[in-house]
Amino acid sequence: MTRKDRTVLWQAGVGEYGQADVAQGSSIEMPLRASNQYFDAETGLHYNIHRYLDARQGSYISPDPLGLAAGPDLYRFGLGQPHRFVDPSGLAPIRSNADVPTASFADRLQYVFEKAAEKYPGDVGDALKDLVSPTSLASTAGLFSIWAVAQTTPVGWAADVLLAGIGYAALGEAIYTVLDTFVTASIKIYDAKCLSDLDGAAGVLGKGLASATVGIGTSAAIAGAPKIASLIRQVLKKAPAGKLPAVKEPTPPPAVPLATLESLEGKQLFGPRLSNVAKQNDGRLGEQIAKQILEAETGGKFRSLQNGSGNGADLIRINSETKTIEHIEVKSSQTGNPGRPKGDPNERFNTWILQAANQKKIAGKNISSEDQMFAQTIERLMGDGYRLDNKVMQVIIPKPGSSGTPIAQLFPWQVKTSTLIDVSA
Repeated sequence: MTRKDRTVLWQAGVGEYGQADVAQGSSIEMPLRASNQYFDAETGLHYNIHRYLDARQGSYISPDPLGLAAGPDLYRFGLGQPHRFVDPSGLAPIRSNADVPTASFADRLQYVFEKAAEKYPGDVGDALKDLVSPTSLASTAGLFSIWAVAQTTPVGWAADVLLAGIGYAALGEAIYTVLDTFVTASIKIYDAKCLSDLDGAAGVLGKGLASATVGIGTSAAIAGAPKIASLIRQVLKKAPAGKLPAVKEPTPPPAVPLATLESLEGKQLFGPRLSNVAKQNDGRLGEQIAKQILEAETGGKFRSLQNGSGNGADLIRINSETKTIEHIEVKSSQTGNPGRPKGDPNERFNTWILQAANQKKIAGKNISSEDQMFAQTIERLMGDGYRLDNKVMQVIIPKPGSSGTPIAQLFPWQVKTSTLIDVSA
C-alpha cells in the first residue's frame, strides 16, 4: 500500500491462503487479506464471515456450515487449491456466470439437479433432490465426477451402484437411457463455464430421465416414474468412497478388487460407452465387450479359439490358481434379450478342443498354428486334472446407429451330462 507520491505505507509477502508476512518499516495496519478475509491481530486468524481461517495451515478452525454439501473435507479452504478456488464467505453458492468457473463440482451438480427437479415434479424430481441433499451431496458428487473424468461408467461396481435389485427385465432399455443421461450430464457439468452450460446439463438430465420414464410400460410416466425414481435413489447405496476431485484436476476411478467368475454371476456389468454403433455387428462386438469386462473384473487374460467364421469357443481363460479351464459362451443382441445357448457345453467344448488340437481345424475350417498349440495345452491340462467351468455371458448392445453403454450378465451354463475330454483316445 502506498501514498499518492508512491511512498510505501504497508508491504507484505502474501502466501497461498492469504497469510501475510508484513515487511519491517510498514507504518500502518492493513487487516484486509485475500478472498474477503479480515485479519484478527489478537488471534492471528482470518475472519471469513461464516468462520475463522488459519491461513498458515490452509484450514478453517470450524467445519463448513453447509456440512457434507461442501465436500468430504469440511475444514479445508478451497478444496486445498487456493490458486483455483476462492471462498469469499466460507460457502460456495452459484448465483451468476462469474460463480461457475470457481464453483466446486458439488456446487455445480447441486445446481443442475435442483434445476432439473423443478421441471420434473413428482417421484423422479424428489429422487434428484435426495441425491443433492446436504447429507448426500458429497457422495453423489464424488461418484458423478468420476464418470465425468472417465466419460464412461466404471466397470464392475457400477452394476451394484445403479442396478442393485433392478434387473433388465424390470426396466428394459430404460437402463441405457438413465445411465447415458447421468454420464452425459456429468461431462457437461464438469466442462461448464457459465450458467447456460449448467442449464444445458439440467436440460439433458430432465429430457433423458423423461425419455426413460416414458419408455417403461404402456402407461408411461404413471407407471415408469416410481421405477426410475427407485433406480436413481440406488445410486448412493454402494458408491465407492473417495476424495472429491477438483473441477479441472480429475481423480481416477477407485481401485476395484479382482473378482472371480462365481462372484460375478447374476450381476449386471457395464462395458465401455459406444458411439454410433454399427448395424448388425452384435456377434463380434459382443465378444469384444465381454472380453473387456471380464479382464477388467478378474485381472486375467481371455482369448477365443475359433475358425475364421467364428465357430468355436468364444472366450477361454486358463486359471492356474484354481486349476480350471474357464469357458465363456457369449450371446449378444442389439434388439432385445440375447437368449442362452443350447446343447451340452461339455460336448461342444470337447469337440472344438479335439478338432483344434489334432486336426488344426474347427467345424472343418482351418485355424492358426497358435490356436492349435493353445488347444493342445488345454487338452494336456485337462488330462492332468484341470476342471472345465462353462458359463454364459449375455451382452445387450445399443441399437444400430445409436450411442450407449452395453450391459452384460454372467450365468452358469447348465450341464446336462458330465462328459469330459477323453485324453486316452
